[in-house]
Amino acid sequence: MTTPSNLSSDIASADHTDHHHLFEFTGEAAEMWPIIFKNLVFNILTLSLYRFWARTNVRRYIWENTKFKGDPLEYTGEGGELFKGFLIVLLFVFLPLIGLAVWAQLLIAKGNAGLGASLLFGVYMSFLWLVPLGIYKAHKYRLSRTRWRGIRGALEGSGTGYAWSSFGYFFLIGITGGLAFPFVENALWKKMINKTSFGDEGFRYDMPPGPLYRAFFAYLGFGFLGFIAFAVFGGFSALSSGGSIEGGAIVGFFIGYIAMLFSFGIGYAFYLHRQLIHFWDNTHYQGCRFSFTGELGDMIKMYIGNFILIVVTLGIAFPITQMRFVRYVMDHMKMVGPLDLSVISQSTEEEPSFGEGLAEGFDMGSI
Repeated sequence: MTTPSNLSSDIASADHTDHHHLFEFTGEAAEMWPIIFKNLVFNILTLSLYRFWARTNVRRYIWENTKFKGDPLEYTGEGGELFKGFLIVLLFVFLPLIGLAVWAQLLIAKGNAGLGASLLFGVYMSFLWLVPLGIYKAHKYRLSRTRWRGIRGALEGSGTGYAWSSFGYFFLIGITGGLAFPFVENALWKKMINKTSFGDEGFRYDMPPGPLYRAFFAYLGFGFLGFIAFAVFGGFSALSSGGSIEGGAIVGFFIGYIAMLFSFGIGYAFYLHRQLIHFWDNTHYQGCRFSFTGELGDMIKMYIGNFILIVVTLGIAFPITQMRFVRYVMDHMKMVGPLDLSVISQSTEEEPSFGEGLAEGFDMGSI
């Protein structure tokens, strides 16, 4: 192994003896707005074709303001790579699937319902496989275009194994009435993280989903309370109005509905918060483990603020909400333990030659 050329022995030695390694985010909304307006103008002029370069502009800003041990990340991806990936997926995946769906409808219209329905079912099932494949390939591309002190990240494999696992887990969640959800998320996180590396050193995760279930059942409890609130407000309003649909009854149902949404939202935020802690606190790199210390209240305020920003700006401020989420995570993330960067060599995993076409096609909305 060789020491990266831009990593001096003094820095490597300091990394090895310092057992607390901090992340930080230094971006500001005032600096992001010019990027947003530039992207908006060019998207309008090009009928949204510029979105691939717009996404790259946002990523570069967020990456260069995300720092580990005082040094920023670097994003080396290009808008042209994303565009190329989208065209490949459009021509060789989406158009054939659309053709099959149209053919199936024609068969049904002509009376061949059996074959037509089978074709449609196959098309729908293919999306259950393609979506997780797109997620995996998007992560692979982003990691391959992410560098820190000259060393890049990597994700092994083509993602087909991950896609098949996700496909099977979808039916497992259905069969168990949703109770397998924490197990599935834990299994997929493990599958992704254990194939992720920085340089030639891999990340490790091997924890059971047990602690997640406590948070999941709390989420279900919040949901049940919300349903009770909806039933109480709605039932009381219906009785007060003699069963007729009047203004008072509608208001009562509306209040109950809002109370139910609020309860579900708080419960799900609690689950997501515990999930972040469970996943990151048990993810390891070399002799370090990650540590996430964010508070639930701060997370809820962040999501409420993001929701307000998206509604008020009609979605224009979406990159600001992404930046706010990154800030929340990075400002509460650190690595604890010995970290010897001097032994890390460049990754040998082959870099993808084009961008995340499937993710773009499904418009997954990630950074």
